[in-house]
Amino acid sequence: MRRWDGLVDEYLETYVARGMAPGTVDHVQRELDRWGSWLKHRRPRPKLESVDVDLLVRYIDTRTAFRAKSTVCGILSVMRGMGEFLVTKDVWSSNPLRWMRGPRWDGRSRVPRRIASESMKGLWQAAAETRQGYHRWPWRQWRWWPPCCGWPCWRSCTAQA
Repeated sequence: MRRWDGLVDEYLETYVARGMAPGTVDHVQRELDRWGSWLKHRRPRPKLESVDVDLLVRYIDTRTAFRAKSTVCGILSVMRGMGEFLVTKDVWSSNPLRWMRGPRWDGRSRVPRRIASESMKGLWQAAAETRQGYHRWPWRQWRWWPPCCGWPCWRSCTAQA
């Protein structure tokens, strides 16, 4: 697993050479360090060439528990990129991460962080002006109560009849 650190450094050099932002490079480095540390702590320690799909799935399960879908997609993306790099370096014969799908994620489902005060005022005015079915519901209840006392005293009304 000593080769892992050298391969990560080499991958990050190619990442920087492609013109990626420093924050992105730091994020990728942290994620690859986590992955390498997890691999190094496995007993028996796996050889880099013999890392299989089951081992990768176990890492992804431990790394993505209670995480947002976008975080899981980011982790898989970093791992997929490193897997492609390992294939080009002839460490892996094929990249098993290439066909792993992340969770379904729809970026349009995000709620805006802050609603402007003008928009909020318009929402409250529209809500105050709208009279939907709830406002008519109590009137219906009063209309259908028995005529004896105006309250729903079904037992006493039916007993008198």
